[in-house]
Amino acid sequence: MSNQPTLLILCFCFILALAGCNSDGLVTLKGKVTVDGAPAPAGISLQFQPLSEGSPSYAITDADGNYEAEFSFSKKGIMVGKHRVSFIPGGGGGGDEAMPDNIEELGESNKPVESSAQANLKRPSFPDSYWGEIMQITVENKANVIDIPLETKK
Repeated sequence: MSNQPTLLILCFCFILALAGCNSDGLVTLKGKVTVDGAPAPAGISLQFQPLSEGSPSYAITDADGNYEAEFSFSKKGIMVGKHRVSFIPGGGGGGDEAMPDNIEELGESNKPVESSAQANLKRPSFPDSYWGEIMQITVENKANVIDIPLETKK
């Protein structure tokens, strides 16, 4: 028996590894969102939608305005190519803390009160145009750093 097919597969995998491709085709994308030169507040949700076929990646800013793209809950990264960047209204990124606007928490005397989860989901006062497409970016087959500078005064 010949081991030639196995050897060819191993060589192909080695060549792919040298070329910088990873097994899932994702690369890293990090950056900083600034507003009028200052770091954006924590909890701003971003979406990176490929202009061609493919699934989007998401990110949430930290207290310093930094973000890192995530493809899913268990995978960090983003697909290579051109992407449309937009904010996701509501922020906070979903999860257990996300509450729909129509569910109210009742306080003393059965009057609605705003929960801390709802307070965290309010969108910052950016111009309305930022709640659509902010910009387009090109993600290359490498570790990417793309900052997103925003201005509230147009």
